[in-house]
Amino acid sequence: MKRYIFIFSLMLLFSLNVYANQFAFQGYDTASQQVLNSNIVYGGSVGSLYGNPALLTGLKNQLSVNLILNIPSLKIKLMNKPSQSNVPISIYDSNVGNTKNNYKTLPTVELMNKRGDTTVDEPVSFIGIGIAYNFNIPRLQLAGIIQLPISFPEAAVLATHYNDEREAIFSNRLYFTRFGQWEKVAAGLLGVSYDVLPNLSLGLSAQITITTKTHLAIYIPDASVQDYSLANADASISTGIRPIAGVVYRPYEWLSVGAVFRDESCVKVDGNGELLLWNYHEADPYKTIPKRTSQKFPLAISYEPREYEVGFGLRFSRVTTQLAIMYQEWPLYRDQHNRHPFVLDSPMDKETEKKFHFNSTFNFLSNVEWMYGNEKSFMLGAAYYPTPVPPQIGRTNYVDNDILGLSFGHRYDFRVFDRRFTLNGAAQLFFMFKRIVYKDPKLILDEFPDDSTTLLSNSPMLEAKGLQTNNPGFPGYEAGGVLFSIGANLIYYF
Repeated sequence: MKRYIFIFSLMLLFSLNVYANQFAFQGYDTASQQVLNSNIVYGGSVGSLYGNPALLTGLKNQLSVNLILNIPSLKIKLMNKPSQSNVPISIYDSNVGNTKNNYKTLPTVELMNKRGDTTVDEPVSFIGIGIAYNFNIPRLQLAGIIQLPISFPEAAVLATHYNDEREAIFSNRLYFTRFGQWEKVAAGLLGVSYDVLPNLSLGLSAQITITTKTHLAIYIPDASVQDYSLANADASISTGIRPIAGVVYRPYEWLSVGAVFRDESCVKVDGNGELLLWNYHEADPYKTIPKRTSQKFPLAISYEPREYEVGFGLRFSRVTTQLAIMYQEWPLYRDQHNRHPFVLDSPMDKETEKKFHFNSTFNFLSNVEWMYGNEKSFMLGAAYYPTPVPPQIGRTNYVDNDILGLSFGHRYDFRVFDRRFTLNGAAQLFFMFKRIVYKDPKLILDEFPDDSTTLLSNSPMLEAKGLQTNNPGFPGYEAGGVLFSIGANLIYYF
């Protein structure tokens, strides 16, 4: 019966599993929350699938239920924008529409949304299920965990945005890049661990990522009637794997060392659109060829960088402590439109471009656990995550800053009718330090160029002189805040 429960649970995990990167900060279960995901050489939960899968062999066969509640209080406050930097409606009378630049802005007064601050304060909760079972094979342990957002009736909430002046056409807001504004999707892991030697464990886990391909074919019989068209769509979904590999070596009873590798990953959406107009043909003197216009819309959501983590732990009587250092390769970062941060429609020179490359970072994580009595433990955790985002003085608005995390946890083991259970509780507090950004006008795209002329008489336009932009981040902003999280789980050992 236990075997069938485990197999069914794995099928459920595979059928629901997508990807969400907030658990990289918080931990995939309450036991990981207690120590800010810093269990690299000691740990006793299925959350080790992310922290270090080599720790799974230390688990007893178990089934767990987790609850997590996140309460954010983050804000991006925009500085007042000079009125002379607004794009006037006379841009319609200029030759801007005849230039080779594909992107053309709208007059500021015609933007769909007014420029405004961004406030992130909506509580988000998750329910998680974890399982570990070894099929009675010595030195082996298999495990899986999934976290589901409690956002009924919505199964998932995904949204994309631009990080430069183009977002003015849509929301006209700025967004947090790495922390606080996460997609509401399910997240989970599957993995296995094996004790190669009594003091050496190896582990491998997988985060299942999703790639969606969509194709939309549109036919417009009359271009002057823009609210009527015919359309067909087809879509396909495929899965990929983000591998996580870990090792733990215990040379002495009081000392353990470990290392973890996590590959980069994201949720990919490859969109393709094809437009056909009535009586619109290719230029061919010999035959009639209907002209079809195709566009691609590649997206990359919930990007996670490649990570290398090493750490050690010390155990003295009833106290254990761990320290880990994580290296993250952020220069490979891709934004939600599957672009590197410095790849823009209007290219910059190489020297200017280098200013906007994301930087690799070293994160520091630590925890201490005190076991008192025979059934209780008390934990403290701390972590520091420096920002990979360079000063956003130019066109781009990747909002981020250094983050400090603190955690508190308690564990209680008990029995009911001779059945063993564990109750875990955790609380976390993350501080994103305030960051003030002042834009350099020389690095902002002038969306109504100074050399613009009138369409009819080709006369200079005085209102085009100076900088006109709808970039929502100009002339600057300040951002920061906190996120409070609590969690609880119940583990049943079978």
